[in-house]
Amino acid sequence: MDRSPRTPVVVLVGPKGAGKSTLGRALEHAGFARFVDVESIFLALPDDQRTPEIGYRALLRELENEPRAATIELTGAAPEALELIEELRARRPVRLIRVDAPKDLCIERVKERDPAGHLPSDDALVAEVHRRSAALELNYDLAVDGAAPFDVPAIAIALRLDAPS
Repeated sequence: MDRSPRTPVVVLVGPKGAGKSTLGRALEHAGFARFVDVESIFLALPDDQRTPEIGYRALLRELENEPRAATIELTGAAPEALELIEELRARRPVRLIRVDAPKDLCIERVKERDPAGHLPSDDALVAEVHRRSAALELNYDLAVDGAAPFDVPAIAIALRLDAPS
């Protein structure tokens, strides 16, 4: 018998600094979905194990027994990200959201972050991830502007997430 949860995983895809974590935390705060901070999972790994393959396996373990809808974030810059999305689809319904913001705004936001809670990056890396993320051709369920305030209830409705009880 399949005991895996059938609640959706919302995958926020976009460049560093676009607002993916902000949106994920807002959905969690409003009670629509648990936000699983992928970067925190990577940071908890020993330095020599911070690879997409190992990090994504740890993420899948984290999601395995989560009964609620969950939200994760990906830049999509690593080729393994597409494999992760397919693996998630084999386990649970997946809703893809494109979160985008102008490159200069992304660079500015990344500079303002507390470095202790994020993987190291510089302007060149943020620009490269922005380019790679923009080149992704995925069938998104929704696209949101990370430079504007998020309408969390409207996003939750568009994604068919259950309202908090």
